[in-house]
Amino acid sequence: REKGFREAGVHDPLLGERPQAKGRIVEIFRSVQGEGKYQGKEMIFVRLAGCNIGACSYCDTPHQKFTEMLTSEVLCAIEGMQGTSPVTYAALTGGEPLLQSEFVSDLAYRARVKGLQILLETNGTMPAAFETVRQLVDIVSMDIKLPSALGGRDFWKEHEEFIRTAQNKDLYIKIIVGEKTTDGEFIRALRLITAIDRSLPLF
Repeated sequence: REKGFREAGVHDPLLGERPQAKGRIVEIFRSVQGEGKYQGKEMIFVRLAGCNIGACSYCDTPHQKFTEMLTSEVLCAIEGMQGTSPVTYAALTGGEPLLQSEFVSDLAYRARVKGLQILLETNGTMPAAFETVRQLVDIVSMDIKLPSALGGRDFWKEHEEFIRTAQNKDLYIKIIVGEKTTDGEFIRALRLITAIDRSLPLF
């Protein structure tokens, strides 16, 4: 019973009122998705604070400035942006949203009840945390972080585990190619993906 209600994104009335979670929110805004499989789709973006890997060389997210908000407050802000032409997608981005997996789970649960599809943007390094929200997100936009953008640090093992965990979702993968990107690391990323599923979209 619990699994059925969770996968449907509907609260089980026998469990009483679901307790709210609180998240650290950088900003909430309505815009057009600028990259990946859903490029051009209008969405409401919820940017969460914090990142588990530090700043990538191309990072532009202000992690230090955030406001703590309850899920009901975030949903109220989302509803206030719907206007006369409602959107059907809510994109949870960061930073790394899975650092706040409890909040992501609660927000996704409540947003899906209201008819929104949930797009999770993640750096793909926290497969265990993703497992706790997997049934509540519809689309997964996963980055592969190349070592050249991280001062040599790599997450090949975590990326592989994440892809295997998320491959039954609407999953697509992004790789940032910069001036320091090497042929070897790019080819390794391609081999990692194709060894799991050659049909996965890559941007």
